[in-house]
Parts: sequence; C-alpha cells; structure tokens
Amino acid sequence: MSCSAVGDLVKSGIVRNVFLNFASADDGCAIGAAFLESENFSDKFTRKEIKNAFLGNDWSDQEIKDILDKKSLNYYIPNEGIIEKTASELHKGNVIGWFQDRTEFGQRALGARSILANPTIKNMKDLINKKIKNRENYRPFAPSVLANEVNNYFFTYGNSSPFMTHTFKAKDEKKDLISPVVHIDGTARVQSVGEGSMYYDLIKSFYIKSNVPLLLNTSFNVNGMPIVNSPKDAIECFLNTDIDNLSIGSFFCSK
Repeated sequence: MSCSAVGDLVKSGIVRNVFLNFASADDGCAIGAAFLESENFSDKFTRKEIKNAFLGNDWSDQEIKDILDKKSLNYYIPNEGIIEKTASELHKGNVIGWFQDRTEFGQRALGARSILANPTIKNMKDLINKKIKNRENYRPFAPSVLANEVNNYFFTYGNSSPFMTHTFKAKDEKKDLISPVVHIDGTARVQSVGEGSMYYDLIKSFYIKSNVPLLLNTSFNVNGMPIVNSPKDAIECFLNTDIDNLSIGSFFCSK
C-alpha cells in the first residue's frame, strides 16, 4: 500500500511493469485463496483479467429514489444526463459526491464512491481538507486521469496505475495547472482510468469542457469514517459536510 515505494521501484527500472491488486491488504487474501483453489478447477473455468474493482453492492434508481424521498433534498434527473450535468458542475468549481456503479473492493475510492472536484482550482485541496474531509492540510488528493493521457502529465516509465497504487512524478509544465493533486515533492498518487465505466465517461466529458483530462478524486467519507457504501451513507455524508452536490444513480441532488 506504499505508493511512494512502488513509485521508487518503477523509477529505478529494476522491475519494468509493476502490478498491484486493488485489494492489497488483508482483504486481498480472499482473492489469493480463490486464485489458489482455482488450480483445482482449471478444466472447468477460464480465468479472466479483472478490469476494475467495482465488485461490491449496487442499487437501482427506484431504491435510491425511495431513500431520497425520505430526506430533505432537492433532486431531479437532468435532461442532459447525469454525466454531462456532473461534468458541468465540476467545471464550474462545485465539489461533487459521486455514487455510481458497484462499490469498489479494496482500500481506494476508484470512481464509484468518490468526492470529486476540479483539479485546476488553486485552493481546492485546502477547501476540501478543511470543509469536508476534516484532516491535515498537507495530505494530498489523487488525480484520476484518462489512461491515454497519463503520459502527458506524469513520468510513468511505461507503467499504468488503474487501482491508484503508484506515485508518478508530475511533469514540470503541468505542476502548476493541477497543483491540488500534486504533493510537495512533485509526485502524485495517480489513478489511470481506462474505458468501460461511467467514471471514464465523466472524466472524458470534463476533458471536453476544460481541456484537462483528469479530476481530483478522494474517498467519499470524512476523516475517521469508512467509505460510504449505501445510498443512505452517501446522503448522510452529503448533508453533514460542505459537499456542493450529490450525483447518485440518475439523480442530481442539492441541499
């Protein structure tokens, strides 16, 4: 789980391609056990590469609506669609609680249970740390970057980081532009986002509006609490913080 150590290993060139599981702590033992046991069933099953970590619970729009109706929230289904609406509000500078797809398996919020913001707004890191996350100002946030654009912003040495497990050094000409997601040592804990998810589509829509192919991403929770898992969790976190809007299922919410 030490992204800095992984980044140093990548930079050293000792290992050319470094891959880490999205569940790199004790929870990964479940995957290891299944992988080991699958050797006994190799004639019945074909192993497949896991493309993302969205393996947890999900909720239908009707289930989400039933919970929204019980809370004091204004919500609607945007005519332009939830992705376009969310991208527009992010471009304006709003901080969004993003609750889509299945919950991530593992330690990182990878675009299903995330708090998102525009990474080009200079004081965004301090704003989120102070008003939402309630944590130390020095702690950085991660950039979620379209996979085919990562090398334009960071030195990756041929590696990808789909599960936010690597730190890469930001290129000098990009540091100031995306300063809220660059740590004091010039590195960032990067998530490279490939095609095939709502999160990818959201970042791409933001890219079209801003000419910046990445978002500031942090876990959807406050300091000391677990990442939200249910619509109820997400709504309560939204209501009890200074998050501007909640994007949940097909619904866009305000307080």
